[in-house]
Amino acid sequence: MKYLILILTMFSVIAQADEMPAYMKDGVITVTLKDGKSYTFSSNEYMVVARHPKVAAPVVAVAPSAPKQSQPEVPSEPAYKNRISLVVGYGYNGKLKTSESPNQVDVDQQKGAVGGVVLQRDLNTKYHIMGEALTNQTFLLGIGRGF
Repeated sequence: MKYLILILTMFSVIAQADEMPAYMKDGVITVTLKDGKSYTFSSNEYMVVARHPKVAAPVVAVAPSAPKQSQPEVPSEPAYKNRISLVVGYGYNGKLKTSESPNQVDVDQQKGAVGGVVLQRDLNTKYHIMGEALTNQTFLLGIGRGF
């Protein structure tokens, strides 16, 4: 960025360093306005630059455009209030198996795949209720809050 500023400064100094012709040195520029006032300037400080005549931009006829038609609002699909899910996991399945002897009771339960169904219903925009039934004879109820 500083190189760009340096280059631009050098170009402006070079443009200002142009020597004026010898016949204009120590000359006088007089400007007379319509109301008769006249001002005098030194040609060592100021120079006269010709004005270019202003050329009016061509007028292009523009056809009136049709008014924008509003698009019909597409209704967004409402969120589902009910959700059903299938779940699979690993854990205890089946009932407890017990074997008794006079001095001891043995309890055993097998582990394996457990499946189930979950049903969830929205109560309102923040809260929902849930019920879950699993194949290992477990049933769960829950309430939750969305975030």
